[in-house]
Amino acid sequence: MKDKLFLYHFLSSLPVKLSYPAKLMVFAFLGIHIPLLAMVAYIAISSELSNWLEILLVALLATLAGTAITLVIIHMLLRPVRLIADALYKFTKNRELPALPTQYEDEMGKLMEQTQLSLEEIDSYLMIKNNLLSIISHDTKTPIASIEMSCGLMEEELEQDQPDIEELKELTKLIRISNQDQDNIIRDMITLARFEEKEIELDKEVVDPEQIVKKIRSTFALYFRQKKIDFSASVEENVKNLYLDKEKIQVVLNNLIQNAIKFTASGGEVSLKLSSENNSVIFTLSDTGTGIPEEKLSDIFEPYFGTTEGTNKEKGMGLGLWIANTFVKLHDGSIIVESKPGKGSVFTVIIPQN
Repeated sequence: MKDKLFLYHFLSSLPVKLSYPAKLMVFAFLGIHIPLLAMVAYIAISSELSNWLEILLVALLATLAGTAITLVIIHMLLRPVRLIADALYKFTKNRELPALPTQYEDEMGKLMEQTQLSLEEIDSYLMIKNNLLSIISHDTKTPIASIEMSCGLMEEELEQDQPDIEELKELTKLIRISNQDQDNIIRDMITLARFEEKEIELDKEVVDPEQIVKKIRSTFALYFRQKKIDFSASVEENVKNLYLDKEKIQVVLNNLIQNAIKFTASGGEVSLKLSSENNSVIFTLSDTGTGIPEEKLSDIFEPYFGTTEGTNKEKGMGLGLWIANTFVKLHDGSIIVESKPGKGSVFTVIIPQN
């Protein structure tokens, strides 16, 4: 890139900082005055001042030379404009991100910098749009199909002379679970959009830890029962009132537990423990699931990473752990993961209590 901008780069490196118009004016001034300087030099060294034809010829040649030099230099100084135009064309045509220089401080440098930043931001928005469309077109199909199937089975059962009440109850539970899945997908989509718009803020309040545990139990009771997973939760005595954003921490725990349920087989165990240490509250979530390969541990909090099917073919869009990590970081906290394939996982969420 610097090879194409070597003259502009050289002028920008001078001790005397020139604005972009000033750079153009300097060479325009020199180009205009080359004929005058040539005439003065010719007259100064010529012994025959009366030869006006030679003086005119020298002035004409100097004017042509000055004009050519000025045009070449201005053409070189306009290369940043052509680079910007080329970058915009390639991005519009092929969505190819440029690598415009951003270190220059004059008007043209700022224009290149803002163009680069704007295209990167637009590319990010386009990626989010495509991801959201993918989520809408793919991940919402499963819960909708499940609800539709359950409704059809309920209608068939109700047409019987003696409907099976237990069967109807199970179908009702399935509808409720599918509806919850749909709600989770929509929430994740909204969170993703708000995160990209930098609209996520904390609303901290004093929270009773027992309320958090109670909410977890009621939210996931049917899930644990349906998959025959044993769930336990405990709060240590030294954990009193917590100061945090209740809704967001609830989302963190919900996403971690959904992940644990997804990868824990029937008959497995999931446990949640709240403890306190070094002026921080610690949420420890353990499961006896399939575990995570060591080479993937560093990537599990990336968006759209965890798209593997669960033990019961459960699907997801890979945003749950990313959202959990995002909300924890907003609290200046951290998530530590310990896991081995076939031996389950332990997620430790640390939230400072400042």
